[in-house]
Amino acid sequence: MTAVDIQPRPQSLDSSIHWIEADLNDPLNLEKNSFDIIVSAEVIEHLENPRATAREWFRLLKPGALLIFSTPNNESLRALIALVMRGHFVDFGDSCYPAHITALLRKDMTRILCEAGFSLPQFSFTNIGKIPKYPRYHLQDLPFFSFGASASVTIFYP
Repeated sequence: MTAVDIQPRPQSLDSSIHWIEADLNDPLNLEKNSFDIIVSAEVIEHLENPRATAREWFRLLKPGALLIFSTPNNESLRALIALVMRGHFVDFGDSCYPAHITALLRKDMTRILCEAGFSLPQFSFTNIGKIPKYPRYHLQDLPFFSFGASASVTIFYP
């Protein structure tokens, strides 16, 4: 297993994990076709160029490999209300800056991934997320809205 982060290796991390301290805004010094799976949890919104990131994922994955990543769901009711009322998505306000810098919608992610060479992605949404002012209600199953706080994307390398 290989882990990549901009932070130094945590001292408590198991010694069997290969740690790479790197800025993911830059290409990694790794051979192409290095991985059977890449998992990137809540990372892409922190990066300056998601297109370059998708191309790097494509370069690093072996044919037939799997890419799974997640990012804030900017199509949730909460995110859309924040956009209308505050002028920004809920996870991209001043309190999240400069950490969250790249807000992506499903359409953006689909274009970016297909441009990089991937096939059409599959989207799913967490069941975490509430209707503002109605915290007891979870409406993730409604077909016309994705209420979850995070969007997960699963895609196979062709």
